[in-house]
Amino acid sequence: MRLISIPMALAAALMLVALLSACSSSSTSPEREEIKLIEHSWESAALQPEIVAFVIEHGYEYPASTLLVEPLAIEAALSSGSADVAMEIWLPNNVEIYNRALEGGSALDLGSSIDDTWQGFGMPQFVKDANPGLVSVFDLPDYAEVFETIDSEGKVRFVDCVPGWACEVVNVEKWEGYGLADHIHSVKPGSEAALVADLSRAYAQQEPWLGYIWGPSIVSIDYEMFVLEEPEYTDECWETNKACGYPLTEVKKLVAPSLEERAPEVTEFLRRWYLSTEELVDVSKWMSASGNSTPDGAIYYLQTFPQTWKQFVPPDVATKVEAALAALPESGSG
Repeated sequence: MRLISIPMALAAALMLVALLSACSSSSTSPEREEIKLIEHSWESAALQPEIVAFVIEHGYEYPASTLLVEPLAIEAALSSGSADVAMEIWLPNNVEIYNRALEGGSALDLGSSIDDTWQGFGMPQFVKDANPGLVSVFDLPDYAEVFETIDSEGKVRFVDCVPGWACEVVNVEKWEGYGLADHIHSVKPGSEAALVADLSRAYAQQEPWLGYIWGPSIVSIDYEMFVLEEPEYTDECWETNKACGYPLTEVKKLVAPSLEERAPEVTEFLRRWYLSTEELVDVSKWMSASGNSTPDGAIYYLQTFPQTWKQFVPPDVATKVEAALAALPESGSG
């Protein structure tokens, strides 16, 4: 399996074709068209495609690869044929993209891929303990000095969503809807890792920190956080100024209709696929403690939870996947 990005230069595409020819797995059938899975920069959305691609490649014997695509480009990637599978469409964050893909016929909905997730604006519990009156987003102007930094120009330093994530746009609307835009200094981390590193540094030094957090994630798993209160979510609020809390987020799987035609057995596997919160947390903790990469985490999942993933595939596919796992080096790095 390989990780590539779109768009790419023609020269890079030609090199990729050569690489596919030279490095295709002997377990796959050369006449079968490659299945391309969209991958994103946060942990669950990087882990799921790696797991599924391993099963597709070794169990169903289709070449499989992952492509790094920004969430806002999902519909374009599926409709153009650049990708076949999107494992995580967060609703309502990406509801416009989701609706456009289904209504335009560029995607099929295969159900949820993980448990409902939550999102919000959080700070370490020790900050809350030191400032008991800081409870809701509307309290922030009175506590601006707590989160001020040299670069925040007297405003609350807020570590925002990674650029390209749908929540980046949502958060702008939320602060404006609350009338707090002039009180917030938004810091844009370049990646999930950068966001976590920023929080980790503040946590280690017991310094105030405020930012976008979600769960399940390493942010919510490894750190004791307090989530600021917001008005309760309503559809009307979300359709106007978004001056309310995030709802529980449904995470959908989409596939290009052509995949069901050329690989119906893979489509059925994807329809059945589901990653529970408990399993995601277990893999996340293992990767955090061991320092291993997402592909390593995919192997760890397959080796640790066979009782789960075997429910999603026929026995002969499970046997092939187990044989491929057994052939890996003992390190499990793939």
